[in-house]
Amino acid sequence: RQRPDTLPLNLKRFEFNLDQMRNVKLNDRLEFPMLLNMEPYTKEGLERAQAISAAASGASVAEGPGLGEDATVERPTQPAHPPSYYMYELVGIMVHTGTADSGHYYSFIKERQ
Repeated sequence: RQRPDTLPLNLKRFEFNLDQMRNVKLNDRLEFPMLLNMEPYTKEGLERAQAISAAASGASVAEGPGLGEDATVERPTQPAHPPSYYMYELVGIMVHTGTADSGHYYSFIKERQ
């Protein structure tokens, strides 16, 4: 599998308030990076982190049918792709103005160079 060229992220910015019995918009300040490294969140990144953790603790990483308690599955400790493969550059954000029940959206888009 290959990573998508564009990675849209949607953040849930409301919660249900049990005291008021309604959805309430979260207006807390939110900051995000201009570059986002997604390697730690990929399947291979999670497996690599697990292997590194297991190696540090002296435990073996067993996986799959037919593997006994003493079986060890070798996992790569280096990413399969160069670091640039996992990087996403922020190109735009969408902002909501209004309440949790109504409002409008507008966007900020980075100019292409």
